[in-house]
Amino acid sequence: MITFVVVSYNTCAYLERCLATLPGPTIVVDNASTDGSAELATIRNERNLGFGMAANIGIKAAVTPWIFLLNPDVQLLPTSLPPLLAATQDSRVGIIGPSLISQNGDGRRQRSTFPDPTLWRAVKRHLFFAETIAARFSRLRKSVETSEVSVDWLLGAAMLIRRECWAQIGGFDESIFLYGEDWDFCYRARQAGWRVLFAPEAQVIHHGNAAGETFGEDRLTRVTLSELYVIEKHYGARQAQAHRLLATLGSALRAPFSEKHRRLLKALLIGSKN
Repeated sequence: MITFVVVSYNTCAYLERCLATLPGPTIVVDNASTDGSAELATIRNERNLGFGMAANIGIKAAVTPWIFLLNPDVQLLPTSLPPLLAATQDSRVGIIGPSLISQNGDGRRQRSTFPDPTLWRAVKRHLFFAETIAARFSRLRKSVETSEVSVDWLLGAAMLIRRECWAQIGGFDESIFLYGEDWDFCYRARQAGWRVLFAPEAQVIHHGNAAGETFGEDRLTRVTLSELYVIEKHYGARQAQAHRLLATLGSALRAPFSEKHRRLLKALLIGSKN
């Protein structure tokens, strides 16, 4: 019923631990790793194709009605699958996400569900430091969701995907190299009438951003530019320009204290001249 698909890129140690926890047929698509990950792969790409394209390759190779798309820094628990399998009985559900649990053993749930963007949310994020404040207090609280709930979009670290849904909407947007493809995928699924479901009783361990570590201080830039691409794609150029302006102002406020924001600010200012 389920095929596990893992996209790998220079995350061999994580990948080995991930694969040891997967109880069914598995396809590993490697994006030209040089650290030994390719030796564990089912499909080896000659170059780094990005997450979305590699995920599509793996899903095309699977033959089951459900595909559990995983990052290599995820490990399943013996109790991970039953709540997810129960949720698949709803024919309206196209994508299901589990809780992502911190690997340090404290049981803290990482944030894995997100709302669609609005200008007010962007103002709070970029100008009122809403995300920074929330991150500071996240260690003091645990998520309150205890039952399944429909959400706007799920973090792509662990997504159980109905093949019919994936096929109907054309898979992941392959023009997105990394970051934002999960939001775009969930948005298009909802537009096509599918439910995007968060199943908090299903828990997996998530080490977090293993592949993204290679970007270093440029990770924020890649995330933000991908977000702006998806906003323009689905909401139009004017909305994207407004979000870009807010991101530019926010980075200007943080740039004196943060190298990653100095890099983002430079990228946003260069982009605004194109």
